[in-house]
Amino acid sequence: MVLISEKHVLLKVTFSTPTKTISCPPKNTKNDYPNFHHALQLHFPGAVSLKKYIKRTDDELSKIGFTDENTMGMVGICRDEITEPLFEEVRRYWGKSFNCCGLGGFVFMGTTGLGAAVAHTPIFNGIRRFVFYAMPHIAISEEGVVGEVFREGIHEASHACGALDAIRKELKNGKLTITTNSEDIEQSYIRQKILSNIQYGYVPDLVGITKLAAKIISDDVQRLLDTLNVNVYHYALMTGVQIHGPYDTTWIYPLTFYAMAPQKIQLSIESHPQVSNKSSTSLTNGVYTITSEENGKAIDGNVIGTYQFDPSRGRAFLWDHIPTAVNHQWNLEIVAEDTYVITNCMNNLSLDGNTNVGQFNDAFPTPFLWNKAKDSKSQQWKLVHQGNSYTLQNVQNQRYLDCNVRLCDNFRSTHKNPVLVNPNNVQRSCLWNFNVKR
Repeated sequence: MVLISEKHVLLKVTFSTPTKTISCPPKNTKNDYPNFHHALQLHFPGAVSLKKYIKRTDDELSKIGFTDENTMGMVGICRDEITEPLFEEVRRYWGKSFNCCGLGGFVFMGTTGLGAAVAHTPIFNGIRRFVFYAMPHIAISEEGVVGEVFREGIHEASHACGALDAIRKELKNGKLTITTNSEDIEQSYIRQKILSNIQYGYVPDLVGITKLAAKIISDDVQRLLDTLNVNVYHYALMTGVQIHGPYDTTWIYPLTFYAMAPQKIQLSIESHPQVSNKSSTSLTNGVYTITSEENGKAIDGNVIGTYQFDPSRGRAFLWDHIPTAVNHQWNLEIVAEDTYVITNCMNNLSLDGNTNVGQFNDAFPTPFLWNKAKDSKSQQWKLVHQGNSYTLQNVQNQRYLDCNVRLCDNFRSTHKNPVLVNPNNVQRSCLWNFNVKR
């Protein structure tokens, strides 16, 4: 105790040792938060921690001449304060970085903004280099609830991304304002971009709309960067989804990763290749269209039983005659050597080798060629290179995806295992071409 006297005022001040014990949260391992990690791998298989992601991108880029001395960072993420860790990690590896952020992670800088950004890049031997990280974000709570995040000073759960969730709710309620609101300009543009990339009547969940946003952002930034002279500007683009986990942990679901230096170089954050002598014909994680070698038509994520599986149509193909935006784009994710899960970018559902005729019933609201679960071998496909094409062999039943599947042969109720594949030997109808989109 100390007595302090000032201007005849006596104060008694007592000092005591705090007794409160501060405990740090446990390390974020799969055993610590099983519900979170289950949801993370279910919805974003292959996601890695933010620190690992940035380090691996740095490791790969350093091999082709990108260093913190000759390269500037650029970051296009949501303005939400919880996305800041990604910006901080980019600064830590690449130094001062240009802010390209916009609502929802969308990049609205345009050619004027890009011109300002590249004008700030360092010049080494006549080359200006930069790395561009662009992605939306989403939260997953400790209990595995998608979209929930607990912010500092707020006792109730809030949501991320709020901008995308608001559009999803508008779609669900069937009430959208598609005109441009000058007082809400960015949200207006995001809404228009989302609507132009989904089919009428389709309502994605939060994971689906976030992955769709990631695709749109990736495409937008690629088109923007395509305006640059690659003989002057060497750059790398990294896109994906930023995921907020328990206790302020951050994860990244990687999608696009390539460099232009000056030729296009496809890169991967995989720290350990599947095999050391892996053939260049193996496909990396990414988004592709998948077209038949026999008829040139693309597999479609919005096939309807009554239209494409009518026996009177003869060859009831698994695709549309006219490709549309997201329906024909598929995300390939490596799960084992040359083995992939193939997920549609429109609806976030995976191609399944065990789809039955019940999914092609008039009463079935969305009779897709797959199911929602992602823990089955029926959704794993072995890709084998055949000349300029690939075969897709289902891991569960060893049959091949075939463009000549017909309702009357493969989808009759008496068929013991009415898969979407041909039980016969590989033929031209079982050959598929993969065209990378990003």
